[in-house]
Amino acid sequence: MNTEINNIQPIQFDDTTKMTPQPFDLKATLRRYLYHWPLFLIFAAVSGAGAFYYLLHAKPVYIINAKLMIKDNTTKTNEEIALKQLSETEQPKGVESEIELLRSKTSMLQIVNNLQLWVTYQQKGKYVSKDLYGQSPVKFELTDPGKYTTGTISIVVDDSDSYHVVSGTNNGPKLGFGQPVKNNVGGWHLTATENVKNFIGRSIMITLADTNQVADQYLTKLKMANPDKNVPIVYLTIEDEAPGRGINVLDQVITEYHKEAALAKKRATKNTLDFIDARLGSLTGELNGVERNVEEFKSSRGLTDIAADSKASVDNFQDNDKRLNEINVQLEVVRNIERYINSGIGDGESPPSTIGIADQTLTNLVDQLTDLQLEKSKLLATTPAGNPIFVPLNRQINSTREALRQSVGSIRTSLTAIKGQLLSNNSRFQSTIKGVPGQERQLVGIKRQQGSKENLYEYLLQKREEVALDYAATIPAATTVETANFGGLKSSKNNLVIAMAFMFALAGPVGLILARDAVSSVIINQNSIINYTKAPVISEIMQNDSSSPEMILSKPRYIIGEQFRDLRTKLNYLHNKKPKGRVTLFTSSIAGEGKSFVATNLAVTLAAAKRKTILLELDMRIPKIHQILNLDTQHAGLTSYLNGEATLSDIIQPTALHPDLYVITTGAIPENPSELLETNRMTDLIEFLKLEYDDILIDSPPVHLVTDAMILADLCDVTLYVVRQAFTPSSELAFIKRTYAEKKLPNMNIIFNGVEKEGKYSYGYNLYSNYYNNEKTTKAHSNWKTFFSRF
Repeated sequence: MNTEINNIQPIQFDDTTKMTPQPFDLKATLRRYLYHWPLFLIFAAVSGAGAFYYLLHAKPVYIINAKLMIKDNTTKTNEEIALKQLSETEQPKGVESEIELLRSKTSMLQIVNNLQLWVTYQQKGKYVSKDLYGQSPVKFELTDPGKYTTGTISIVVDDSDSYHVVSGTNNGPKLGFGQPVKNNVGGWHLTATENVKNFIGRSIMITLADTNQVADQYLTKLKMANPDKNVPIVYLTIEDEAPGRGINVLDQVITEYHKEAALAKKRATKNTLDFIDARLGSLTGELNGVERNVEEFKSSRGLTDIAADSKASVDNFQDNDKRLNEINVQLEVVRNIERYINSGIGDGESPPSTIGIADQTLTNLVDQLTDLQLEKSKLLATTPAGNPIFVPLNRQINSTREALRQSVGSIRTSLTAIKGQLLSNNSRFQSTIKGVPGQERQLVGIKRQQGSKENLYEYLLQKREEVALDYAATIPAATTVETANFGGLKSSKNNLVIAMAFMFALAGPVGLILARDAVSSVIINQNSIINYTKAPVISEIMQNDSSSPEMILSKPRYIIGEQFRDLRTKLNYLHNKKPKGRVTLFTSSIAGEGKSFVATNLAVTLAAAKRKTILLELDMRIPKIHQILNLDTQHAGLTSYLNGEATLSDIIQPTALHPDLYVITTGAIPENPSELLETNRMTDLIEFLKLEYDDILIDSPPVHLVTDAMILADLCDVTLYVVRQAFTPSSELAFIKRTYAEKKLPNMNIIFNGVEKEGKYSYGYNLYSNYYNNEKTTKAHSNWKTFFSRF
């Protein structure tokens, strides 16, 4: 017989009998979340209060704009383009470099001090303090800085001549405007402005901030962009709560930039002027000396004029000598440039002048090196020397130096060759005037020196005038296209704040509920059972406060009654519609999951269908069937029968619920339940009952706690494994899965018990409430318990 039972396979169900994972049900989901309406109410109140507070205290922010056109210093001549191609990398773009100069913290610190931005004046309001920039009734003057450079001074304007300081609820003495005050900020005084009469009796808050921090704040708010790289226009934008202050700051940024750019250009021009002035000073002394030599020579020898016959030779000689002097000047300039290149002079020094050099390539190289050094000096004013931006710039400077060195060498070689030719011409001319008297020849030599120095002096004077004009009329590095102007009010965040508050009011409770479910240590819904264990969930039983099975008979339209009738139908399919002798085992993972409740009510339902049913109370350690059915505890039970102390007729009890329902209780609780269940008398009992009864229901102990259910499994056809919502630990799913996969229990199916129709864990399990009446339970819940469960 046991072999026959072991061969029973689980019955396969169609969609009408076997539970599958439930699809998404919007109505049920909304009902699930709306149960926690106090949680949504709290989140709505908090988010609404937060949004209201923000909107109440939010200050308007104004946008200030300006435009600046940067001089395009990246345009080069053909010679410079050829030199640029020799470089390894491109030069830094001029606009980007100028933007860094515009963002100079040194300049911003100057602006903060010029506009006294480290002092703010605000009028205290009920909710929002109003910024009084440009409208303040007083002006703060710090005469002697103290230990602390930051702080807040609250005053009340008493009249046009006086005020008093407020500290908490204490009012200080009356002070006159201009009267010196000394405190931890240092020595200071307040002077009245033309607006003082409009603020009599009002509270003014004066806030002192650190200048470095204020400069950093404005640098953060200052935005610059060059959207079109082909057009060197920089768009400057700043946001401020006071539009007047924003306009002043932006105008000052442009002014400081122009000032710094002009100073940088003047420094470079002044270096050239200093070089020319030094050379002119030297030439003045030399020219005076030559003129004295001419005078002394003529006076000592009584000479007045040169002979007509030597005039042509002398003229040729002088022309040739003039050319030789120009070559000497150019060689001197070349030597100066070579000394500059080879001496390792720092980047801060300007290259020597190229005056007198006709080679355009050399001039362009010197100008390019000057521009690069000037650009590097600008960047050093705002950027640390170790910044990666200097890598391509230093490489460009070194490349230009090398190109300059090669060009200078080539020019020097050419000039030296020309000089040799001119010296040779001089020797030839001298040979033609050998007939000229020695005195005249000496005079010619002296005048030649005089003429060459005069020519050089005049040349340097001309160049000095050109440089001086450039110094006096320095071309600005940029042109202000648009001065700072009001760009409008920054778009309000009110709608965004309201939307965020609304989203928080909804998403907060939903997220909290989902998170609570995710970390829950108990089983919440049937989908988690099906998805994890793969075992069929054939029925779900609603939560019921009463354990009495009488309602199954007395209230046929009650939901739970219909659920047990549905389970009765499915049990018939599980037994392959076997008419008689069906043995069903009830078990669970742990105690308290409601297996005795399910077994008792199913037994009543089977009896109501005129099936002769007997219920065995085989949870012999903690028996409950006799309590549910209010049976006599002194009646002989299974313990007595298995011990051989009673007969079958002694232990079978009829019930008052229905004439077709019988019960065998445990009776006395045994010390060795497992051993009793393994006796032959237990097998004989089941065999006898199968002949006499249509359904035999066995209430066994939890299978994960004791082995009794496993012992009884061989005697049964079907196992109904009870899992209780919000009670059975999630960790038991692994045990259920293993038990089902290894087929330790015959034809194992799961009953999901204690499902909330409406409440904390309801997930749309209200399968019958739309059709059957749902009567209130006889035992009312505590209102407070129900309310707190909604959180």
